Amino acid sequence: MSVYPKGCLKQCGALLKLAILLVLVLFTATVVLLWVRWQDLVQAINRPQAFQATVAPEAVRVEYTLPLLAGTPTHRLVREAIQAQSWETAHLLLTWDLDTPPATRVSLWRTLIQAHAGDEAMRRTEARLLHHLAVLHPHLNDGARLEALLYLLPQWQAWGEEDGFQATAQSLAALATSSPALRPEQRQRALSALRKAGFQPRSSLPTVATGLPTVPPVFQVPLPPPALPSDVYQAQEARREAAQALLEAPNDTTRQRRLAEALRAENLAREAFYDHALAATPTPDEQVILAWDQVRWRTLRLMVARRVFGISLIPEREERWGELELAQIKAWERFVAYAGDWMAAQPDIARADQGFYELWAWVAWAGESGLYPRYPQWQVWQALSKSQERYFAHPSTPWRPWIDLVNDREPRWYVLTKPPE
Repeated sequence: MSVYPKGCLKQCGALLKLAILLVLVLFTATVVLLWVRWQDLVQAINRPQAFQATVAPEAVRVEYTLPLLAGTPTHRLVREAIQAQSWETAHLLLTWDLDTPPATRVSLWRTLIQAHAGDEAMRRTEARLLHHLAVLHPHLNDGARLEALLYLLPQWQAWGEEDGFQATAQSLAALATSSPALRPEQRQRALSALRKAGFQPRSSLPTVATGLPTVPPVFQVPLPPPALPSDVYQAQEARREAAQALLEAPNDTTRQRRLAEALRAENLAREAFYDHALAATPTPDEQVILAWDQVRWRTLRLMVARRVFGISLIPEREERWGELELAQIKAWERFVAYAGDWMAAQPDIARADQGFYELWAWVAWAGESGLYPRYPQWQVWQALSKSQERYFAHPSTPWRPWIDLVNDREPRWYVLTKPPE
């Protein structure tokens, strides 16, 4: 016979069932959360890069790529490749480029999309790149954003690309109805284009103040190069001279071998320099400059491994380009971490918050452009979202586009929206 009353046994049984139910709920929630996190990771790893891997090396014109190894600016080579109707070469150069200013990049993408009318798949990829440049790059003025989006709107319609059309139309509407930097005729032209395309903005033409002063950026790349020690500088110059010599005779195997040797020597010198300099407790701004220079170098190294230059220079790197890509990801992670430390050290909290906003918007652009391989899109978006909230909470903050991430399908699109009230 039980020493416990029947009521007590029933109550204990109910509590036990409730405890089991709570354990099951917590277990299910944990499994779902882990599954979502795993999906984010898998999507980041499997997300296709910005057409970098799908251009055959045989389609690349070496006369427009080798000068990059000799020190010629990318934007000049892109223009020359477009004039020569070497669309694949121009595309590769521009997608791998870290240095061209955003307004120049908008102009080059537009020219390239217009030029090769026959290759629709490539044009669509470039249109997506141009969209995210217009939406995300923190140092593109609103007039240039507007022109890029106005150009893209009818393109998406002509191709029947509904996701691209909706993302561009939403961004264009937010810009036209909110930005104080636009002239009245620019707003009218944008709203007319939206009406013509059948997209009805949620807001009517606003009354906004114009001619507001611009705020100088806090975070801006490209950064100046670090002071290179003599061995690294000599290795860099040797590589440039070898590339220039190969340019004069691209099929000369001896000259190809000399360039490959110069690239190997420069890699050894640079990586040793970065490791030593970063371990020597540099100041926060020196850390950022060093980390950025390493990102630029490893980008060049990865370009060699992916045969972006149109010829095989270092076969062993081509066989293990995946390892080099992982090393590049680590370089990006280091750079972003150091940039965040530098931003956090700013004495003015408003400037620091502005810098974080610019940093994360720029990182999102670099990721969508394929420059930051396999970038963690969801984590970057969360950091960007939080940085926007902090930055726009300051009463003195000038108007800037509010960036959102459309999360209901793959691939996800970044869009401009009106800032929350």
